[in-house]
Amino acid sequence: MKTPTLVASFNLGAAALLVLAAVIHGSRPAQAQGGASPDITALTERVRKLEARIAEDNSASGAGAPGKATPNRVRTPFVVVDSKGRDVLVVDEAGEGHVLRMGKLGSGSVFHVQVTPAHARLILQKGGPGLEARIDVSENRGSRYLAYEGSVSSVLGTGDDNKHGLFLRAGEASDTVAPKTLGELAMSAGETGGVLRLYDKEGKQVVSAGSNPKEGGRGQIGVGPPGAGVTTMLTHSPDGYGEVQ
Repeated sequence: MKTPTLVASFNLGAAALLVLAAVIHGSRPAQAQGGASPDITALTERVRKLEARIAEDNSASGAGAPGKATPNRVRTPFVVVDSKGRDVLVVDEAGEGHVLRMGKLGSGSVFHVQVTPAHARLILQKGGPGLEARIDVSENRGSRYLAYEGSVSSVLGTGDDNKHGLFLRAGEASDTVAPKTLGELAMSAGETGGVLRLYDKEGKQVVSAGSNPKEGGRGQIGVGPPGAGVTTMLTHSPDGYGEVQ
């Protein structure tokens, strides 16, 4: 229940006590010495103290001053549980950053947010890292969206070698080994257009397609590993015909 509602309830209660005191005072005969009844005096003092407490609570909470209410503050870590005592929401510290999560990584359905001075990350999981979606923004990798399903994954954003685009990958990731890129539509620093590259299972480039800035930006398709001397090139010529080299 919000504080203003509580305060309003207390004010109504105080008013009711005052009315009750007036009724009692009016229904009792005056004291022989002309003073107030001891019961009325005690009741009036209790009402006065109650009003003082309400005024103090109003001042501390900001009630009665729109836009100036002091927000509730809760120190981490804290956990919100459901009616069966199960964790629903956890807020905690993690190194130099903070974590907000629903569920536990690696088990069941998970919503996980982590924020540090170096990165911001959102992770959605179902049953573990084999079925996961992730949005990651960091100083050293830029912004990326990653989707994992078993041993297949895709990246939209900044990939390997600071290329920017769409990357299709295979293989399990670890702290020391990255999945192998099997296909990409990306741009590297200095390139004037997107380049499509396909790789074999060993990670060697087998097909590339894009524009060749050395040939006036003409479209070009290359088959075979670059620089190996056995690459077949298909280039669009100025007269509208293709050239094979």
